[in-house]
Amino acid sequence: MKNEEALAVQNLRVNYKIYRGILKVLDGINLTVKRGEKIGLVGETGCGKTTTLKAIMGILAGNAILSSGRVTVNGKVVLQRSAHHMVRKSAKRVAMIFQDPTASLNPVFTIGEQMELVVRYAANRSSSAREAAVNALRLAQLPDAERIHTNFPFQLSGGMRQRVCIAMALAAEPNIILADEPTTNLDVTIQDQVLKLLKRLCDEQELALVLVTHSLGVARETCDRIYVMYAGTIVEYASSQNIFENPYHPYTRGLLAALPRLTGEGIAEGIEGRIPDYLNPPQGCRFAPRCEHATEKCFSTKPGFYEAEDGHFVSCFLYETERGVASDVSHSSDTES
Repeated sequence: MKNEEALAVQNLRVNYKIYRGILKVLDGINLTVKRGEKIGLVGETGCGKTTTLKAIMGILAGNAILSSGRVTVNGKVVLQRSAHHMVRKSAKRVAMIFQDPTASLNPVFTIGEQMELVVRYAANRSSSAREAAVNALRLAQLPDAERIHTNFPFQLSGGMRQRVCIAMALAAEPNIILADEPTTNLDVTIQDQVLKLLKRLCDEQELALVLVTHSLGVARETCDRIYVMYAGTIVEYASSQNIFENPYHPYTRGLLAALPRLTGEGIAEGIEGRIPDYLNPPQGCRFAPRCEHATEKCFSTKPGFYEAEDGHFVSCFLYETERGVASDVSHSSDTES
């Protein structure tokens, strides 16, 4: 059913250990995705979007430190970290599409060999692995799927390789797809085709989609809801329409103001300042040093989420008196017990 919660992330905190110290990257990420829902994770390069997906999948880099967090997939805990214990299980029925299809595919194996491995081990089907692989290629609208099944990655164009990666994700029979900027290396026409394909497949099969992108336009066209990220934190989330028509957080407003106008009228405005140093991030709101509305409280205390209007949540003290802290995105100690 569409109202079923497919994915929930609570209080996710991830640090990276480097020679200069500890990078405090993710600072309490919370998000939920229902079955059949498409959400966009939007923000500047380096804000922690990809780290969020890798933490969900359990494929963080070796120098990553999961300091807290809880991830549930289809109601089952696959990741939980507290001060006392650590739980990590395979996130079955979750597939990920990476940014670079060339790096995602092994150049010395045919497309069919790689896809059949996915079918055998992820979908646990060995007897009909070839048939399932070819069917997945057809679902991804690849012409002559039988031939492509025998091709090597270098024999395909960039757009076709990305469709193969989508087909490989489908071959795992997931109900959640994590897509990390899947169209970054494609030209605009192919990008549009791939996004429409991904959206159609999710609608037809009621798959939950988490789409990472730095393009607000892509998120608006593809997603039902948008989460806006800044420097390792979620600052605002709402329906795609509301984010564009009625943004609340100063950072979201700044992002939209920075978009170029097709009419050519006016000049796109950048956001003054720069992102904080992850080695020593602000104690309170991470956007405070760049915010024209910041008060002393913003620098010392991290804001909760406030419901500015129905279904529209903002992490900003400007809206503290609106409707109170959002009940479904708390900073409680669920993962600390």
